[in-house]
Amino acid sequence: MREAAGVDRISNLPDSLLHHIHSFLRIKDIARTSVPSKRWNFIWTTVPILEFANSLYNSIPTYPETQKFMDFVDGTLHRHDSSNIDKFSLHCNHHLNENRLHSWISTVIRANVKEIDLFIRQKRRLFIPLSLFTCESLISLKLLTYPNVRLPKYISFPRLKRLALICFGFSDESWNEELFSRSPVLEELILLSCTYSTRNFCISIPTLKLLKIGTWHDEENDLRNCVFKIDAPRLVSFSYWGYAAKEFVLSNFLVLVEATVYFNSQNKVGAEATSQLLGALAHVKCLTVHNETLKAICSAYDLSNYLPTFHNVKMLKISDSITTDEGLIALLKGVPNLESLVFGQYMNDKMVEDSVGEVENDSDEDDENDSDDAKGDGDNDNEDDAANSVEGEDNHHNKDEGAGDGDDDNEHDDAYFVEGENNYHNEYEGDVADAAECESNDEYEDNSWALDNATTGCLFPHLKSVCFQHFVGNPREMRWMKMILRNAKALQMMTIRYHAPSFYLVNTKSEEKLMVEMPSFPRASADCMINFC
Repeated sequence: MREAAGVDRISNLPDSLLHHIHSFLRIKDIARTSVPSKRWNFIWTTVPILEFANSLYNSIPTYPETQKFMDFVDGTLHRHDSSNIDKFSLHCNHHLNENRLHSWISTVIRANVKEIDLFIRQKRRLFIPLSLFTCESLISLKLLTYPNVRLPKYISFPRLKRLALICFGFSDESWNEELFSRSPVLEELILLSCTYSTRNFCISIPTLKLLKIGTWHDEENDLRNCVFKIDAPRLVSFSYWGYAAKEFVLSNFLVLVEATVYFNSQNKVGAEATSQLLGALAHVKCLTVHNETLKAICSAYDLSNYLPTFHNVKMLKISDSITTDEGLIALLKGVPNLESLVFGQYMNDKMVEDSVGEVENDSDEDDENDSDDAKGDGDNDNEDDAANSVEGEDNHHNKDEGAGDGDDDNEHDDAYFVEGENNYHNEYEGDVADAAECESNDEYEDNSWALDNATTGCLFPHLKSVCFQHFVGNPREMRWMKMILRNAKALQMMTIRYHAPSFYLVNTKSEEKLMVEMPSFPRASADCMINFC
C-alpha cells in the first residue's frame, strides 16, 4: 500500500489526456505544472491550445508589466513545439509592440494553426501581416482591433469555416463581391461594430449558413448610406441589429431557420427598407424582433397591408420591452401558424411610466422616448461589448429555443399551476372600459384600442405556449395576457415569471393577487395550464 501511495499516476497518463486536463487551465498555470516533474516540463510545451490574456482590463498597466507579459508570450512560443498548435488566442487591452505581434502571428501560422483569436487595442492602427489572410490551415478566425483596420484586397482561406471581424473598416478598395471567392467552405460570417465607407456592400457566399451583422457606430460612413446586398441561398441563421441600410437587396433565404431583427432606435427606418428586410425572411421558422423593429412596422406607411406572411414561423420572441401594441398586432397577423410566443422583457406601460414620473417629481422628463427602450437597446460602439457578443455565438442555436419553451431553468419547486375552464363566452367589458377611460388623442389610448379590437381569434389559431419572462403585472401586460387567454383556442401552457424591477412601479398587480384572480379570466382553451414560476 505504501508503494502504491507513492506512484505518480497522473504523470503516467497519455499525452492526449494530459492535454485535455491542461485545456481547463490558464497558460500561466500550465507553465507552473512543469516545476515538479520532467514529464510535465515536456507536456506543457506541447499543449495544442495557447491562450494569452492580460488581467488588467480595469487599469492601465505599467511599462514593466507590459514587458513582462510580452516576454512571457515570447518565451512560451519559443519553448513550444511549433508543430502542435491548434488554437492561438491573444486578448490584450493595452498597447503591444507591433514587431512582437507580427512575430507571434507568423510563428503560429508556420505551425499550421487552425484557430486564431486576436482581440487587441493599440495606440495606433495596426498593420496585420498579410500572411494571416492567406493562411491555408485556418478553420476559424476572430479579429477585433482598435483602432479599426482594413482588409487587404486579396484574401484566401481554403479551409476557413468561421470568420468574425470586429471594428474593421470597409471601403470600395478593400471590399467587393469576389472577396470570398477564394474561401470555398466559409459557413459563418460575423461583422460587428464595423464602418462602411462604400456605396454598395455585397456579401455573396454560396456556402454561408450563419450571418450576423451589428452596426453601432453613429457615423456618416455606415450602412445607412449604402445599398446592402446579400446572396446566401444556404443561410440558416441571420441576425441584424443596429442601423438599417439605405436599401436592402436580399435573396430569398429558403432554408432559413432563425432570424433576429433589431433596428437602432436613432435610425429612421422607412417602409421600403423594412419591407425589403422582412420580405427576405418569409421562410424563417424562429423569429426574434425588438421593440424598435415593431415601431418600424407600425410607422411604415400602409405596411400592415403588405407585410409578408411568415407561414413557417413556429416561435416568435419579443426580446425587449414593448411600447407599441399596434406593431406587434400587425406582426402577429403575419404569423398564422405560430405555436410559441415569448415576451423576453416586461412591457412598457405609458400610463404607469407617467405615474412613476409624478412620484419621482418629474425627474425623468424625457420619458417620452421610453428610458427602458434605451436600456433594452444596450448596443453601443464599445468594441469590448462586441467581443463579448462573439464569445457567446457558439450557443446561438440553443439560446432562443430554450427561452421559447418557457420551462427552462425552472429551479422553483413551488411552481403554481392553475387549470383553466372554458369560460370563453364571458365578455371582456373590463378591458373595453379600461380603453374608454383614456383620452381619444392619447397615444396609450390608440394602442389600447388596437389591442381591444384584436380579439377576433384570428391572431392565435395554433398558439400552444406563451411565456412572460419578466412579468411585473402592469396594465399593458394584464391586457395582453387576458387577450391571449380569451383568443388562443389551442393554448396548452402560459408561463408567468414574475420579475421585481429595480425601480418603482405603480398600478401593478402582485403575483399573489393574480394567482387568486386567474381562474376567473375567460379562456378559449379548456386545456390551458397557468404556470407561475
